[in-house]
Amino acid sequence: MTELAQALAASEKALHEANARLGERDEIVKLLSAASRTSSKARSSKTTGRSKGDGEQDEGSEGNEPPLPL
Repeated sequence: MTELAQALAASEKALHEANARLGERDEIVKLLSAASRTSSKARSSKTTGRSKGDGEQDEGSEGNEPPLPL
């Protein structure tokens, strides 16, 4: 019975560590996604020669788009 309890404790510890790594991975994915979107927008503004500042609208913009979070 002691071996079974030790195996269960080791399994629970491994599960906890795996969940912690998964949470870290999710945070990294969120950060990389945000960086990718920012990079994509920067490239887009370079190719079009236009970019929006806070509260500014591009010519022809309807103004229906919410401001992007910084």
